[in-house]
Amino acid sequence: HQLNRTVYLNPPKDIRKKNIVWRIKKPIYGLKDSAKNWYCSLKTELLALGCVESILDPTVYYYYDNEELKGLFICHVDDFLYGGCGDKKFKNNVIDNIIQKYDISSS
Repeated sequence: HQLNRTVYLNPPKDIRKKNIVWRIKKPIYGLKDSAKNWYCSLKTELLALGCVESILDPTVYYYYDNEELKGLFICHVDDFLYGGCGDKKFKNNVIDNIIQKYDISSS
């Protein structure tokens, strides 16, 4: 996801040159809107993978196959909890794609 505003940053002192600033194009750690951008990116991906957002809690997503619940995905900041009924579709269709897209470990 991209930032919804223009952000400039002073380079670190050891590589700073006169009158040079960096324009940040993507969310980085420490920006106040980075967490929201991360959540929006993750939400977009989960919905694209066929998950359904919980009406009661926007950090909970359900995965159904033929109207039968096959998996549950819960996110809090950058921590995930997921589980399924033993059906490989949820892991193959959702979890493996999230791990690959965001280059995260599954431990």
